[in-house]
Amino acid sequence: MLSRCSVVVRTKSVARAVVLLRHFASTKSSADDFNVIRSSGISASAMLREKQLGREIVTKKIKVDGVDISYDVTGCGRHTVFLLPGALGSVKTDFNYQMENFNKDLFTLIGWDPPGYGNSIPPNRDWPRHFLGRDADLAVKMLQALGIESCSLLGWSDGAITAFMVAARCPEKIRKLVAWGGAAFVTEEELPIFDKIRNIDAWNAEMRNSFLTVYKEDYLRREFSNWVDAYKRYKTEGDGDICQAEVDRITCPTLLLHGAKDPLVPNVHPEYLVKRIRNSKLHTFPEGRHNIHQHIRSCKEFSSIVESFLIMPE
Repeated sequence: MLSRCSVVVRTKSVARAVVLLRHFASTKSSADDFNVIRSSGISASAMLREKQLGREIVTKKIKVDGVDISYDVTGCGRHTVFLLPGALGSVKTDFNYQMENFNKDLFTLIGWDPPGYGNSIPPNRDWPRHFLGRDADLAVKMLQALGIESCSLLGWSDGAITAFMVAARCPEKIRKLVAWGGAAFVTEEELPIFDKIRNIDAWNAEMRNSFLTVYKEDYLRREFSNWVDAYKRYKTEGDGDICQAEVDRITCPTLLLHGAKDPLVPNVHPEYLVKRIRNSKLHTFPEGRHNIHQHIRSCKEFSSIVESFLIMPE
């Protein structure tokens, strides 16, 4: 089977072939398109086949810092979007709707499973003092290993925090940033919130079952409890700062989204972020909770807002 955006071509320039494939996949077919294809030596049937294959979701692995990282790819658009999931999250648990429904003619979506999450096991997850910063460093190296020169970031929850750090650490690579459900600090008042969700039996059944399709139950119970302890350490062993200095260094156009009824992230966090991140704006879902991108009442509106933001001229 042909891989995404790769065909057997009668041309000496692979780079030219990829450009043509992406052009064809992201535009309506015309007689001029076929003339360009014919002159390049790439068959029209191969182009059409690539366009169809670009709509599939393909799981791949890449070794970064000695760790096999799993990632999913879909789409053949010119605008690459890197998706970062939340705590113990994976592409499968966190971004199913976006991977299935984003405009795949305009965007190429790449979603990663951080080490110890999803399909990036082994290794088992561990929890250093600044575990989110470690994830950010690895994400930057992964973008480099994939040869991605420019992309936008979509980060949810812990993935939003990781995305803040990535945007600050390699601004030359980041076109735009979309983040929701994240924070730059944690307060003493918030700590009991995380203890309430430590036991996965307290989760709603749909969310719990989604994670149990990815993890063995004992692993999920143990590592989510470990996540709670690791996240709380930002406050109990520090001053609560997670990435405030890095938030101040973000320069790319940024869209912050927030569910006004989010039980995990009080309104103080998006209000702080929109004040601190230059060139940012905030969109609030009045009835939204933590998973505004997944909930049946908001996922379509969420994706429409995000796509519109991403295609706006920079």
